[in-house]
Formats: sequence, structure tokens, C-alpha cells
Amino acid sequence: MSASVLSRLPLLRVLIPFAIGIIAAQFQHNLLTAILILIIGIGLYAWLAIVSNRSTAHKAKFRERAFAPIFLIIFAIGNIHALLNEPTEINLDNLNGKAAVARVDDLKHTDYSTRIQATLLHAGNDNTPPVKVILSTRGCDYTLMPGDLLAFDAHLKRIANRGNPYETDYALIQRNNGYLYTQHLALQHLGKVGHEETLMNKLTRARSRIEDVIIHSSLAPDTQAFLMALLLGNASHIDSETRYAYSCAGIAHILALSGLHMSIFTLIIWMLLYPLDYLRLKKLRFAITLILLFAFALFTGLSASVVRATVMTAFVFSSFILFRKSSPLNALAAAAIIILLVNPSAWMNAGFQLSFITVAAIIIFAPKPSARDRKRNPILAYARSTLIISAIAMLSTVVLTAHYFHSISLASVISNLLILPLVTLLMTGGVVFFLLGIAGIDSQLLNSLLDSIFHLIDSLVNAINGTGKSHIDNVYVTWFDVLLYYAILVLIAIAFKVKSWKPAIAAAGLMAIGIFTQAYNRLQLSQHGVIVLNDFSSTPVFFFEQSQGYLWVPDNEDIDVNRFSHVYAGLLAHQHIDSIQVVETSGIDLHWAYVKPPFASIAGTRFAVITNKRDIAFSGTSLPATDIAIITKRCHAKASEVHTRYPNATLLLSGDMYEPDHDAFSAQCDSIRIPYHSVKNSGAWSRFY
Repeated sequence: MSASVLSRLPLLRVLIPFAIGIIAAQFQHNLLTAILILIIGIGLYAWLAIVSNRSTAHKAKFRERAFAPIFLIIFAIGNIHALLNEPTEINLDNLNGKAAVARVDDLKHTDYSTRIQATLLHAGNDNTPPVKVILSTRGCDYTLMPGDLLAFDAHLKRIANRGNPYETDYALIQRNNGYLYTQHLALQHLGKVGHEETLMNKLTRARSRIEDVIIHSSLAPDTQAFLMALLLGNASHIDSETRYAYSCAGIAHILALSGLHMSIFTLIIWMLLYPLDYLRLKKLRFAITLILLFAFALFTGLSASVVRATVMTAFVFSSFILFRKSSPLNALAAAAIIILLVNPSAWMNAGFQLSFITVAAIIIFAPKPSARDRKRNPILAYARSTLIISAIAMLSTVVLTAHYFHSISLASVISNLLILPLVTLLMTGGVVFFLLGIAGIDSQLLNSLLDSIFHLIDSLVNAINGTGKSHIDNVYVTWFDVLLYYAILVLIAIAFKVKSWKPAIAAAGLMAIGIFTQAYNRLQLSQHGVIVLNDFSSTPVFFFEQSQGYLWVPDNEDIDVNRFSHVYAGLLAHQHIDSIQVVETSGIDLHWAYVKPPFASIAGTRFAVITNKRDIAFSGTSLPATDIAIITKRCHAKASEVHTRYPNATLLLSGDMYEPDHDAFSAQCDSIRIPYHSVKNSGAWSRFY
């Protein structure tokens, strides 16, 4: 980017070194090194300032020469800021076993458990610094609320990934959110000992009260869940099938609060305050809209996309109030700086990356519709603008979407054109519904209208997906591919800008490299494989031959292939698995895999699965030779008993074993030196051929 462009975007000159410094904290963990870089930068700047005073020529060159030390200073500040904001590490050996107290920050209930985001205040008599932890309970207590103080015996563990092949890095995601430790405990071992109020707790409870208004209305359940996502940013009530359908249609962004929702909300407020124009109070109209917009952003939890949209709107509105010209890219840079100041690790969040790249691409490349076109044919102008913006958004983020979600939507352009007006209408009606709900009014007419709009949206999504050409699944994209893609896009943009073939030739070269690496990686794939996956609710045994996968879940008859495909999308995409066949209780007979539950021989490895002590795999009089004996959560046999039945087998402890049973069984194996592999602790067991 040229110096002239940077001079027009002063906040971009701050953002670039600041962000690089934050990113560098992933590789440079020494705070003293960052401080040394800061001192060097300040020293260089001071020396240049002194030298520049010697002559007019030096003064003229000072601004150009000062770029390097200023870059170093801002880089060091970003690096120090990221290092100082890393999650607090604690000594679990000193803490565990002591009585601990934690404050509930947020919680979500399921049918069988509660997931609690909490701040650990202290444990025993130690002066433990406040630490964010995730508690999960066996059983639900619906009386718990944010701000409650909970007492329990600390047995925290560091958050870890499940250890399945090509899985999402859950531990890193939680670390970026500030969580390093977790604990699972029975509900009866958790006691409420008080309540401590914070602003965020008040906001969380306020959101819960609004959710209750929506839940207790006569709206259809699907419409309720959709409205909670649109108005409150809470998409937890939307089932996985709906999420997947909207993702395939290319409109998953409407299920999470983003710039789209903030724009609609801003427009609604702006129209409601229209009478202020008649009183010649347009500046007041801008100011009130801005205040309400900030309040809404705070109320909904300050997600990256919401903060980005709010800050950009604030810049635009402030320019009207102060009669100054605003720059969208400068406003976008300001939003990024604010978010990184609050949470330096936000840059690693997929939502942050997708949001900022999309908006930056639209600002740079989207042509502005002329006032003449808007006046002559507003519908055609809207359609053209929507199609262009949707195409730019898709091209700018398609590779990131493929990297994170292993799927590419081909229908996003047409989906946005058809569905965004309905979303605007539904959100407007939702605001009216919200205002009536506060007043205690449940309008059947409005509810019916909202239900009808939602069902129309849902029908359009299903129709688009029903064509069978709305998306491509099982796409595996590495970070190398992502960087290559954006390098190609930049080179193509430069070629058009400077009207030269050289950048286009370089882009073609990078494209050839990408095609070659994809083909090479495809050739290196294993043709056969068997994996015992780490799952909390069952013991999935997955095996495959080329692009055909087979799923055998011996301890769970209720097999949800869609859920499996979603959870293990990375594995399926990497191996280019096109279809999955469920192995029924009758078994399956292939030339390389034979399954007759509870026994199997897959690619030469012999398995026996013990689901309980009455199972034939444990109580049978004549057991086949076995290499791997899988112990599931209902086995309830001692390690010595299983070893007696299978003396030559390695015992495989399933990930769904209850923790006390698992720890007791592994301790028995250690005491009598029985070979075993714990899927829960060590990750999936696999063999590739």
C-alpha cells in the first residue's frame, strides 16, 4: 500500500504495526524483549528528532525517516499488550482439593447438564488471582443465575482437545476467550453460597428476561429461536440442522448479530426519530441514534462484528455532527483497534476475520450506485447492488469459510437477494414485538405475521438447498492455501489497477503452485483407515476405504449421521469422504473389513467391544483372538477380569467412560501392568494404511 494511501488513513498506520505486534506475541513470549524493542523505538525516534533540528533538509526528511521508529514503538505496544492480557496461569497442584468459590458469569442449560462460565475468586486460604473457568454439571439447576457464588471442591483440569484427527482446536478457541481450566462435577457437589452483582451479570439477566418474553409468547418455537438470534445475538436455541441449512444456502451470517442487523436496528431508530428533523434537531437525532446503538451493542454482549458495525456507524454519524468527512476504511481500522485493545486474541477468531475481511473488500471494491439509477429504478438498483456486494463478500471469504467450516456455499448471491429483505422485515417486526412485550401486550396478529415471514424464509432456504447445487461439502483448506488465495487476489487487483500483465502472470504462477500442492496432498492420502474416536456420549468406530466411510457405534443405537458429519467435518474433508454408511446390528462384510457386533476385523486389526458384563464379548465361552478390546462406559468390569478374557489384547478405554470409572480402571491397568490406551486422555486411536 502506497505512502499516500497510508497518509489518508492515519488509523490504518496505527493498526498495522499494532496488529503485527499482537500476532508476534504468539511466537515471542518474552515481555523483556518487547520492552527492549519499545526502548529502541523511542531512542531512535528521539535521535531522529534531535538530528532533524540541525538543518532544514533534515527537518524535511524527518517525517519519512520517523516511520521506522514509530512502527517499532506501536509494534512493541501491541506485543506488550498481548503478553499482559494472556489468560492467568495457576498452579493446579496447590489449588486442587481445596474449597473454591466461583462467580457465575453466564450459563446454558441442556436436558442433562449445565455449562457454566465462571470466574474463580479464591480456593482455600490462597490469594488466587481471579481466573475464568468453565464448569459443567451432571444435572440441571434452573434456579442458578449470573452473579451467583458457587462453592465446590476444586479439581480443575486444563482444557484440552479431544485428540481426534483434523479436529477444531477447541483448547485454542477457549484460550482466546480467556478460559484455560475446566471441571465436571455432579450437581449435588455444587452449592450456592451468595450472590455478587456486576454490570455484565445484570445485562445477562436482562437478556434472559427478554428471552422469557419471547419463549412464553404464542410464536412458533422456530420463530422464537430465530428472533432471539436476530434481536439478542443468542443462536443457542437454533438446532444444528437449521444452522447447517442456512450455512449451505450462504446466509449463516443472519443467525449471528453482525453489521446487517446493526444497520437494520440503526435504520429503525433513525425512522422513529424522524420528527426531530421538523424541530430542526437533526444533530440530536444523530446523537440519540448513536447512544441507543452503543447501548444495544453493550446489551447484546459486544461481539466483534457488533463492535465493528457500531464504531463504523459512530464515525459516520460523528462526521455529520462535526461537519467532517469520514473514511470507511479509517472507521474500520478504528473498530479493529478498539476490539484488539479489549481482547488482543480476537484476531484469531473466525468471526473477526470474516467480518473485517468482508467489510474491507466491500468498501474497496463495491461500486457506488448512482443517485440517477436509484431514482429511475430503485428495485433494479437494489438488486444489482445486492448481487455485487454478495459476490464480493463470497469471493473475499470463500477460502476462510472453507478452512474453518469445510464447506463452500454457491448460492449466497441469490440467497441474499431473496432473503435479506425478509430478514429486514422480520427484524423490524421483532422490534415492535419486543416493545409490545415490555408493555405486556401479546398481539396475535403480529405473531402470526412474524411466523409467516419466518416460514417463508425457511421455505426459501429449503428450496435453494433442494436444488442440490447450493454448496460443496468436504472441502479441506490449509492455512497455506488461505495465504496463497489472498496473495492471488491481491496480485489480480494490482494487475487491474496498474493495467500490467506482470502481477497477473505472478498470480497464475501462485495458482499453479496451489493446484500442484492440492494434487500432491491428494496422492499422499491413506486409502484405508480405522479410528476409534474420542466422543463424550458414545464410542464411534469409523473406518473408510478411499471416499467411502463406515460408522459403527456399538454402545449407541441412536446414531445421528448429520451430527457425526458436522462434528468430524475436518476428518471427512481431509480424507475426501463423500458418503457414510451406518453399520447396523447385523454387521457388514467387506473384502477388507468384517463387522459382526460385538466383534470386528478391520484392515487386519481384530476388535472386541465390551458394552456390559453380560455382553457376549465378556461372558462368551469361546472368544476370538483379539488385538484391541474396547471398554465402554457400561462395562463395569475390572481390568484384571478383562485381561483374563483377552490376555493378548491392548485395552482401549472409550472417551464416554465416566471419569471416576475411567480413572479407577486406568489405575488398575497401571498397577498390574496391563497395556492400555485411554482415548479420553490421549486422544483417538487410529491406524492408516
